Amino acid sequence: MFFLTSGVRQTPEDRHYVCMQWALFFYECGIPFNVASSRQFQIAIEASCQYDSGYKPPSPYELREPLLKDCVKETKELRKQHEVAWKEFGCTLMSDGWSDRRGRHLINFLVNSPEGTYFLESVDASSECQDARMIADLLEKRIDDIGRNYVVQVVTDNGANYKAAGKILMDRIPTLYWSPCACHCLDLMLEDIGKLKAFKKPIARGRRVTTFIYRHGRILSLMRKATGGLDLVRPSNVNVHYQRQRKRSAPSTTFLDDYDLEDDQEQHSSIPNVEDDDSDFLQDDVDVTEDEEDPTSAEQDGEDTNAIMDEFDDGY
Repeated sequence: MFFLTSGVRQTPEDRHYVCMQWALFFYECGIPFNVASSRQFQIAIEASCQYDSGYKPPSPYELREPLLKDCVKETKELRKQHEVAWKEFGCTLMSDGWSDRRGRHLINFLVNSPEGTYFLESVDASSECQDARMIADLLEKRIDDIGRNYVVQVVTDNGANYKAAGKILMDRIPTLYWSPCACHCLDLMLEDIGKLKAFKKPIARGRRVTTFIYRHGRILSLMRKATGGLDLVRPSNVNVHYQRQRKRSAPSTTFLDDYDLEDDQEQHSSIPNVEDDDSDFLQDDVDVTEDEEDPTSAEQDGEDTNAIMDEFDDGY
């Protein structure tokens, strides 16, 4: 271990030492590599370099309490910049419902304009009846908060209650338009396409093959050798509404607000990862029935393999 001298031209070895420390930090804490491409990461590095060599990083308490509160205040100040765009160009109110691991039904409200996407707030609607009138009241309250003259349209998913809520809102506010979410429309279309006879059987067969491969370690190992370590592409249980909301809010720096950060982390951790173990693949992606339990003998293994291959030979 060695220390860098301030004010002296650094060598490639010096930079390599610093990069190694950052790399170890990423590996040890399990931080995704694409974080290094984050603009805020670059800003934090630059600010640290401009500070004197005696800079001490924030403590866990500072990150948890005072700094978090300061960031929330700063985020609220950024709303003023968005409000200027809302008044000049108009804006779109977007709602997005999802459920966390505690079974609570949460609704996120976001506002989109040429300035970017602003996270307005998150509401716990678990105790409310999810009917059209209740949803319309929630949306109308946020519209009044933004300003009725500035909200051009409301975007929600295609649920029957949300469609009815959109009609109620257009009756209450004649200048407002309700639009269904294009992502949700495509998701429903793909689900319906998968139910067609021409696609339903091949999809079911593909799932059975996937189930069989991932239930047998030796076959799975052979497959990964043949594919160079790659896994099969299989459907996942990612919540389309949550994924859509994250994509919409990703480019903006105004996602932080007064809401439970733990819930966001809980839901993020519930998204299946392609690097999870085989049991997670099986539970999340494949509908397994009692007849597809693990074979207990080599004879059963062979029979199952032959049955699957025969089916594919007959079909193709």
